[in-house]
Amino acid sequence: MLGHEIVFLYSGRLDPPPPATGATLIEDDGARVPVVWRPLNDQDEQVPLYPSDVGSWVGK
Repeated sequence: MLGHEIVFLYSGRLDPPPPATGATLIEDDGARVPVVWRPLNDQDEQVPLYPSDVGSWVGK
């Protein structure tokens, strides 16, 4: 299936911090989408982050 990907990058501090697990976003159609908040220092994460060069976009 052909498709596209849109990446939103934000810099800031969340207060209160988001939950470590179980976070979701709600899309326009009401569907819940899982969200994972990752630290900038994420080299120990087991799940890859895409696009792979995103680290250079946020000054890692």
